[in-house]
Amino acid sequence: MTDKTIQIPYNFTPRDYQLKVFQALDSGTKRVFMKWPRRHGKDKVCWTYLVKAACTVPGNYYYVFPYKTDARRALWENIDKDGFRTLNHLPEVMVKSKRNQDMVIELVNGSFIQFLGLDEPDKIRGVAAQGVVFSEFAYQPADGYKIFSPVLRESGGWAIFQSTPQGRNHFYEMDMRIRDSKNWCYSTFQCLWPDRPEYNGDYITTNELSDLQEEEGFSDEEMATEYGVSYSAGVRGAFYVEQVEKAREAGRIGVYPHDDHKYVDTFWDLGVSDSTSVWFRQIHNGKTVWIDYFEESGKDIIYYVNMLKRKGYNYRTHYLPHDGRNTSIQTGVSTADKFREICQEAKISPDVVACTKDKNLQDGINRVRASFSRYYFNQGTTSDGIEKLGLYHRRYDKKRQVFLKEPMHDWTSHCADAMRTSVAPEVSEQDNPLFNFGEITTITDFDVFENR
Repeated sequence: MTDKTIQIPYNFTPRDYQLKVFQALDSGTKRVFMKWPRRHGKDKVCWTYLVKAACTVPGNYYYVFPYKTDARRALWENIDKDGFRTLNHLPEVMVKSKRNQDMVIELVNGSFIQFLGLDEPDKIRGVAAQGVVFSEFAYQPADGYKIFSPVLRESGGWAIFQSTPQGRNHFYEMDMRIRDSKNWCYSTFQCLWPDRPEYNGDYITTNELSDLQEEEGFSDEEMATEYGVSYSAGVRGAFYVEQVEKAREAGRIGVYPHDDHKYVDTFWDLGVSDSTSVWFRQIHNGKTVWIDYFEESGKDIIYYVNMLKRKGYNYRTHYLPHDGRNTSIQTGVSTADKFREICQEAKISPDVVACTKDKNLQDGINRVRASFSRYYFNQGTTSDGIEKLGLYHRRYDKKRQVFLKEPMHDWTSHCADAMRTSVAPEVSEQDNPLFNFGEITTITDFDVFENR
């Protein structure tokens, strides 16, 4: 009987810049950062390395996309320009079974490979992992990696973060944080500007890029993002990215801490299975200062009142969205009334207002845009909210290749909806001093309100 040798990577020969990723991981590096231009094989490299690892070290391996539909389109069902199925970089002789519905492959050596989307985070929690690829990480929820971080550390597993940029979001912050770290393999280059740093035009020329731009109808801004891997280019279809960038350039995102001489107003987007988001605001001489941001999901009203209590601010008014007027079938009490009751028992401001619904969603978005020039953000406590505002975007119709008027409902929309509550007609923008005419106000009873 003759032994049959299979070469891994299978049906793939890495280019020089791709080979460095293989070499780093094989030499013991556990974290890889890849900021590569479009059409330079990010997923090809990551998939072939994951196959290599799964074939040699038994374990659970995950390939994670922003959405599960992306996983199916980009890898599970993908056929490259040469007519080669991407999945076929995994030798068939190593495959024990495939499950198409949940995109799981079991190997003969006991390894499992699964393709996932972070639009279904509950299916990921608690899994063991030997290796994980985060594909288009800039487009994933900022805290998606936290789901896998504990199990990767426990197993000593590896993780690859690869993407083109999407503005100055968590991918940008990771870049700034780890680029000089000896514990990471840091790989980045651009192919758009020969006269700028990190240029690599070996595999696509400027003439080819010009043809691509004409064929695909990319704007200069989109070319800067996709091929120049620029963080400063805007996010496609984003509602507030220009306003956020202007605030950053003007220094309105920085150190603007809570002023304990003024009251705090809160602005909400309510969810049960979805996220509940809260912005915290103070007014200083006509300037709107966002001192804090909070978001959580799957919690009840008492949890959020406890959160308000723990933060210890002196609250004036809590502004809920229009659905705060909805009444419970069981109790006949509205969310706003229940919130008001629990706030009163917790000895924090019971002033709760349920705002009217926008007749036109775009009108509310435009009011936020118009107000943004007087917005200031305390970066240390609102960075998560700032990022989500910058990424909040229109839905994209892939078939017609156009952006629609309505927003995409995703991990950024709850934050943006809470901000939109702040421009409702009922909202007061008057200055809010805590102390008047020398009156001394005593702040008491900041113990956390007990769950009932």
